[in-house]
Amino acid sequence: MRIGANGYRSYVVRGRIHGRLEAPIRVTIGPCNLYSLSEAREKAREVLRQLHDGKDPREEKRAVAASYERQKKLAFNLVAESYIREHVGELRTARRAAGDIRRLLVAEWGNRPADSITADDVADIIRGLVAQGHVAMAERILASIKSLFRWASSPARPRDERLERNPAADLRPRDVYAKPEPRDRKLSADELRAIWTAAGQLEEPGGSYVHMLMRSGQRRGEVAGMAWSELDLDGEGVWIIPARRMKAGRDHEVPLTSQMLELLRAMPQTSPLVFPGAVSNYAGIKNRLTVLMPPAEQWGLHDLRRAMRTGLGAIPSIPHDVAELVVGHLPPALTRTYSLQGYSDEKRQALELWGSRVARIVEPPTGEVVELRRAK
Repeated sequence: MRIGANGYRSYVVRGRIHGRLEAPIRVTIGPCNLYSLSEAREKAREVLRQLHDGKDPREEKRAVAASYERQKKLAFNLVAESYIREHVGELRTARRAAGDIRRLLVAEWGNRPADSITADDVADIIRGLVAQGHVAMAERILASIKSLFRWASSPARPRDERLERNPAADLRPRDVYAKPEPRDRKLSADELRAIWTAAGQLEEPGGSYVHMLMRSGQRRGEVAGMAWSELDLDGEGVWIIPARRMKAGRDHEVPLTSQMLELLRAMPQTSPLVFPGAVSNYAGIKNRLTVLMPPAEQWGLHDLRRAMRTGLGAIPSIPHDVAELVVGHLPPALTRTYSLQGYSDEKRQALELWGSRVARIVEPPTGEVVELRRAK
């Protein structure tokens, strides 16, 4: 028994490591108030057996302590926050991805060691989302999980911060859920009119956000993230969406029609964003619209973009390539020649024609109207 200067008493065992020439070592068994004499003697026998086998018990203790520290450092919540800070911030969908990880993954796995998470654990989360009817979200979350663990197990990570394996590496969507069929929902003119009218009853900026979606045909996240700094309202009348927010990874110019300019100039500039709050409230906006509308088949905000692109395709004077450029798609034939300023006039004309069509849809002319087409 060893008594320290402060009166602390502990059991210790001394011995020499078999086969080594250095002086005997001392190994602490534990405090006297936690071990009986018989228990301390049994622990001492274990230590002496290790010494006899040429092992250093202190190394085992150090390895256990190092493992414990590593497990603390690799707690999933810490790994997830590092991933969000170092990787997610560079993504176009950063805010949504970070929210998904914290709400669905950190809430489930907490400070559990990340290297203890298995493919079954991942599959359970994905199947749970599918069972709730959130198939598209399940697809997105699986992609996030695979990316997170791929980053965490990359050889580029420091060795003491690196996971040994990626539990989701071999998981494919068809292994855990049925991949959803591509959406082909087509909104009718009556449905577009109902959505427009319902949007007018929403609290701002929700209503104007929906109207801008319908007029511009841009993605819901691109419109929700629209910043005043991206707009030129008094000069050329354009909206430049920076590459970091574009799926194609390059700046996208959206000419602003007279109707869009009127909408934007009426918005109060109380935030860096034109539609503050919209980016984190897609579901809320869509649900309020649904309540205000007549009963309709299941639809989503993205269907407004599809309706706009379909509408452009139905206007004979708008070439296919220009229609694709309006919505931010880059046709392969134009990849080498397209520039930020290219096709501005053509895109503006296309958006003006679409704006006129929207106006006729939301406020149909009274009386009998016959549309005349130009003779071929």
